[in-house]
Amino acid sequence: MAILETLRGMGITDDTFLRLSFHDTGEGVDFRNEVYGQEIVQNSGIAEMVAELVTTRGLDVFTTYGDNILENLRSEGYLDDYDRGDFSFTSYVADVINENYYDVGVIDVTTERFDYKRGHAHASAELKILAGQAFTLLTSGDFSGWDVTFETQGGHSITINN
Repeated sequence: MAILETLRGMGITDDTFLRLSFHDTGEGVDFRNEVYGQEIVQNSGIAEMVAELVTTRGLDVFTTYGDNILENLRSEGYLDDYDRGDFSFTSYVADVINENYYDVGVIDVTTERFDYKRGHAHASAELKILAGQAFTLLTSGDFSGWDVTFETQGGHSITINN
């Protein structure tokens, strides 16, 4: 069963926030190379996944703190150099997130060291969207790779791994 049908079948109301999360791990990171954080962000495709949602017309995508991501990118000047018609807005936003992942604050990168030079880097993103907008504007394919968590009316959290 597709994820949107599952959510509808569970009686999710339009004003319920859905928390989307994605995690990826880079194997065999060499910590002598100081760009390992940027490498895991670029290699995981996480910036593209975030950009696809953020640039969906009519969909408000928020950080876990409640900040609208697209509005933040605009107000912080990250989108000032975009010229309409040059190339896809989604691709532009993905490039901005890739190049500025630390400053934009949408993607977290953590590391786990095995010794002085080797380990893993982990990239993750957690976003919030309103269920009503998701039901109207997205397809189940848009959730590919994202885990979806929501609160029930009884106060329990349910996560659908995708």
